[in-house]
Amino acid sequence: MPEYQVSRMQDLLQRISAGDREAAAELAVQYGPRIRRRIAGKLGPRLRRIFDSQDILSTVLRRLDIFVAENRLDIASEGQLWALIMAIANRAVIDKLRILRRLEMAEGADRLDTEGMRRRLLDTHDDSPQEVEVELERAFISLPDETDRTILWFWLSGMEHRQTSMLVGLTPAATRKRWERIRGRLREVFSVGVPA
Repeated sequence: MPEYQVSRMQDLLQRISAGDREAAAELAVQYGPRIRRRIAGKLGPRLRRIFDSQDILSTVLRRLDIFVAENRLDIASEGQLWALIMAIANRAVIDKLRILRRLEMAEGADRLDTEGMRRRLLDTHDDSPQEVEVELERAFISLPDETDRTILWFWLSGMEHRQTSMLVGLTPAATRKRWERIRGRLREVFSVGVPA
């Protein structure tokens, strides 16, 4: 790597470690294509069908920005930066696979009411893959109540309603009732012909 690029990278690393979000944004602009290539290389053919490397890159950069904003990084070398970026990318893929697996394994009324969401998340096209993140955001935005959003997130993460009820401070019966309402809303939002 030319000397000016080395000093440029060192400058970015120092600024990022000091909590400079603009430095992280510069990194994203300068190294975005390289990060995408690395991510694409890590995704097998099946995962590339589900996730676009740009989708994962967006998640990586958003999470990196949170680390920088909270001043939680101490990066001394380019190698450490790349290791962190790939760890974030791996975690993002695992999180999204867990969500897709949960939707795939749903049974009964859960399956019926979340089928439209599952189809939308898996609806990819060779020339224009659906961004999983956008569709997940759509699901959460459709729920105006913070507790409902939390219950949805815990369900997508594989948590049972009994555990969720303890974490959100509701009875198991109240949590199940809210979940029925959440499912109904997801069915409406992700039904064919329903506007976004």
